[in-house]
Amino acid sequence: MRLIKDSYCYLDRHNYRVLSTELPDVILRGWLASWSGSCSGRTTCYVSCSGGKPPHLEVAVFVYDYVLNKRFHRGQTVLMRDENDADRLAAIRGLKIFVAFLEYIYTARMKEQATPEFDIFDVDSYDAIAGRIGVTVCETTPEAAEAERPATAIRKPDILLYNKLTNKHIDEIIPVLRKYKVIDLAQYDIPVYVIFRDFADFLNDGSLKIRDHAKDMFVEKVEYIDGQTIELELTRAIIYYHDYQSKSKNSDDPERVPNTTQRISVHRDGNMKAPFVEPSSFYNLLHFIRRYDEFTQGRRGQFKYSDRTMKRGMRAFFRDFQHIFPKEGFDMDRLFEMLQ
Repeated sequence: MRLIKDSYCYLDRHNYRVLSTELPDVILRGWLASWSGSCSGRTTCYVSCSGGKPPHLEVAVFVYDYVLNKRFHRGQTVLMRDENDADRLAAIRGLKIFVAFLEYIYTARMKEQATPEFDIFDVDSYDAIAGRIGVTVCETTPEAAEAERPATAIRKPDILLYNKLTNKHIDEIIPVLRKYKVIDLAQYDIPVYVIFRDFADFLNDGSLKIRDHAKDMFVEKVEYIDGQTIELELTRAIIYYHDYQSKSKNSDDPERVPNTTQRISVHRDGNMKAPFVEPSSFYNLLHFIRRYDEFTQGRRGQFKYSDRTMKRGMRAFFRDFQHIFPKEGFDMDRLFEMLQ
């Protein structure tokens, strides 16, 4: 993977010492984008290791393991060992803290807050640094967490994972909006699916259907508020969004409902509270804003919203979805049942 090779070159140049204040944004985003850990509690920085091989962590694991070998001479692939010896367990705990530091730095930068200076790879001082900046991690080992889960248990769709998915997309929209402040999209008829009930309600009550608590709407404007929040101006539309995705726009043009314009805020880490935009349609909006930016910057010859554009956006969304959500033990049937 190109990102791993680039990360190794970056670490080599800096002698495996990287300060929190000097880590480039592009590298920070790359390392975090590769992260898909989860935890049975409310902590988001849990390392999912099964059979001695941490799955889905990709760059985060390789980078951390590379530094353990090069700077501390603890042996490459210590994280991949099958045996739960002291070195591997210590490395897993260190990896949790390393990712927690990355998340801490990223959040501070998004909020435009000053970040305390510390070496993100000073493994021997991790506990002291974590205590100083207020970072905590889940101390339960992956194997213990898995052992506590009944063999027949099926994981429910996890609100933390949905938040993580939409956070990723919000983080990609905000830098673009920061440049334009407000983008007027009324002429393009971009549909979004807005849900007017907290997502947690659907997880807890199997009788609820999202369709009964949602409306199809068009995006009129998108506005930058701050490093954590954007605001959408929406108008009720007479369409069924999921059908609209799969058919030509010209085949059945949707209509706006008069006097139904409203504004909703989309907050990072609070994006599954009503009213909120369903994640796949929010990604659809992100995909279009990217194209708008490319057109405005002269990197795209034409700019329009089409059936082909929608289908490309949905394929890209499902790649992100598969990257973040576990491939096994996830109640996908319940998810699609809610969406019916």
